[in-house]
Amino acid sequence: MSNTVPEGWSVSQLGNTLEKLIAGQSPNRKEFAARPGEYGILKTTAIDWGRYIPHQNQEILDDFVPNKGHEVKDGDILITKAGPVHRVGVVAYVDKTPPKMLVSGKMTLLRTDKSYDARFISYALSTEFSQKPLKENTTGMASSQTNFTHETLKEVPLFVPNQLPEQQKIATILSSVDDVIENVQAQIDKLKDLKTGMMQELLTKGIGHTEFKDSPVGRIPVGWDVVEMESLSISPICYGIVQVGSYVEGGIPVMAIKNLGKGFRDNINRTSHEIESKYARSRIKGGDLLISVKGTIGRIDVVPDFFIGNISRDIVRVRLSDTLDSQFLKHFFHSPNGVKLIEKTSVGTTRAELSVHRLKKLPLPVPDKSEQARISTVLNSVDERIFATEKKLDQLRATKKALMQDLLTGTVRVNVDNQHKEEVVA
Repeated sequence: MSNTVPEGWSVSQLGNTLEKLIAGQSPNRKEFAARPGEYGILKTTAIDWGRYIPHQNQEILDDFVPNKGHEVKDGDILITKAGPVHRVGVVAYVDKTPPKMLVSGKMTLLRTDKSYDARFISYALSTEFSQKPLKENTTGMASSQTNFTHETLKEVPLFVPNQLPEQQKIATILSSVDDVIENVQAQIDKLKDLKTGMMQELLTKGIGHTEFKDSPVGRIPVGWDVVEMESLSISPICYGIVQVGSYVEGGIPVMAIKNLGKGFRDNINRTSHEIESKYARSRIKGGDLLISVKGTIGRIDVVPDFFIGNISRDIVRVRLSDTLDSQFLKHFFHSPNGVKLIEKTSVGTTRAELSVHRLKKLPLPVPDKSEQARISTVLNSVDERIFATEKKLDQLRATKKALMQDLLTGTVRVNVDNQHKEEVVA
């Protein structure tokens, strides 16, 4: 981002644009979100880039006396000030909020002076120009526990047009993009809810069944079997043995935990050709089921036919017999029942782990191959819709990023005489 100040703009410290700067409290609270009419303390997850999510809150305890001065109002700006390094400095504008939402001690509420447009200030505060000095002055003993002071926040520099109408027009254009992003995100959320409901129905009741029986994995159709995982594998279930390192041009592809669940669409780490024979035991190929078993356990994916490579040491490979549709098993492990089964079988708290021995003994519901394929086809079609919509969301975010670069630096100037809302995104 250029540091050249456009004509008619100034560089101002954030503190000079504010009427109020408020930090909240972090008392003990109830586990559930605030009920209508009750006070709730916002969690840091209520603040996302350009997105305020007020249902991410926890109701206060009955004996806690709320400070009404900590209540969020329409038009406020919220910024996270404590937590993991990647979650500190996240900014959201509060377009509309339910009543009785309180800021916590891990965030700061900003209320701008009337001579500044709050929505514009929220966008300006999100730019690299402002975020860089904020990050440089964030402190903490570990990357998981960082924070900044209010003095640091007040000194953050902002590029600001001198005229309020220009601020308002830029904010209107960017907010129109945010509106579209919000709608597309809502579509994704609905599709994911739809898939969860379909999984619960199809993976417990199947297709067209009328008679059911009790089993170790709950009620299932009479015609389904329950078998242990190891009986479905045609070769030993094994850990990967590759240590994921930096990318080596022309090397062997290596799946890491972060790649699982994304359909092999992310960039894959690579290792040198020199280790090819050494790691032959953990080689994977199309149709293999992969399960993360250490740290972030329960991430599942199926290797596509085009992929040949290795897996990291935190993943196990299950090579299924031809009686199993690997996509069916992937969907089962993503279902509520499958997630519970993995959680129940894993051990450890700080760093959870699922041993191969325990994995071998997992009881799995198994319909005949044709029904597995029919169920997989239905759920795969929803996955494709989710992926296509997520791709659209990524494109919109890239559009917004480019617009912010142009508009918030003054590289592209707006026509302040035309005040109607711009249709920026088709």
